[in-house]
Order: sequence, then C-alpha cells, then structure tokens
Amino acid sequence: MKTKKYLILNISIVAICITLISSCKGDLSKKVGGVFQSKYESKEGKFKIKFPKEPKVSSEKYPSAVGEISVNTFMHEETPNNIFTVVYADYPAGILKGSDNSAQKVLNGAKDGALKSFGNCVVDSQKDIEVNGHPGILFKAHSDNNAFIIYQLILVDDRLYQVNIYNEKEYAKQDIADKFINSFEITE
Repeated sequence: MKTKKYLILNISIVAICITLISSCKGDLSKKVGGVFQSKYESKEGKFKIKFPKEPKVSSEKYPSAVGEISVNTFMHEETPNNIFTVVYADYPAGILKGSDNSAQKVLNGAKDGALKSFGNCVVDSQKDIEVNGHPGILFKAHSDNNAFIIYQLILVDDRLYQVNIYNEKEYAKQDIADKFINSFEITE
C-alpha cells in the first residue's frame, strides 16, 4: 500500500515538473503560425516529434521510495505562456508492472497528477489511445487560472512519456495541436 502511494506521488512529481513552466501570458494561435521544423529526434529518449523550433533539453534525477526516477524534458517556449513539451520519466525496472499497477491505473494517476498541478481543472475531452501499440490517454483540460492544456500520456514498459501544449486563455488551434501531438513517434 505504501509503495502504491509513493508511485502515485512520483508520477505526480513528473507532472508538476512540466507545469512549473506555466506562469505568464500569451496566445499560441497567433505566435506559432503553423511553422514546424523537421522532426526532432531523441535517440536516448527513443522518440521523434515536430517542434516549432529546436527544444531546450534538461535532465533531472529524483530519489523516491521506489528508487531513482530520471526525468528528461524537451521544451520549446514560443512565448512564456505558449509552451510545447515532451517529458519522459524512467522508473525503476518493473515498478510500473506490479500487480496493482495496470497500465490504465498508471496513466490515470499521471493524468490526475498533471491536472492537480494546473489548479482546479475541468477535463473537456479524453480518449484512450495507442502509440506504436503502447497504451495512452489524450485529454484536453482547462483550469480556473486560464491554463488550457492538450496532453498525451503514453506508457512504454518502465517509461512514461508526456506530450503537451500549454496555452493561456484558449486551446491551441486544432491544426497546430495536430502538427505537434500527432507527430510524436516512439522509435524503439
């Protein structure tokens, strides 16, 4: 029971790391203009995605009750409030496959952690997805502090990917969201 609580807490920490970037104002739909570079590839992260411009990359390691969690962030900040992010977190081997940790439970825990980190959120849409045969969730949510997020979570063994677009005042235009979110590929 204690391990389960720590796992949910650690998944929430990853979501909170992403949302520390959300504190200013802007309008994504007017700034990006639909221009995306060719696919950015992280060989270590085993993914490709189209960012509007080259992302800034950072890595952190967090101690936890279940072992060290490596969190790698790839972020392009169009303006301080128009942010494209990919994060992947590597958990200790086998911890996400425990009998109490179904893929759906882990994904829902990560979603709940992300929502809490943005404030009082309302989920406007959600659907289960698969990316390269791996389970995921895609959702749109907005908060009472004007955060509008389009968020995709994908679970691959002991790695949790988080792909999101943060905007203030309104959701990113659908074509911009599609160019970013739908361009995400796992490269195994």
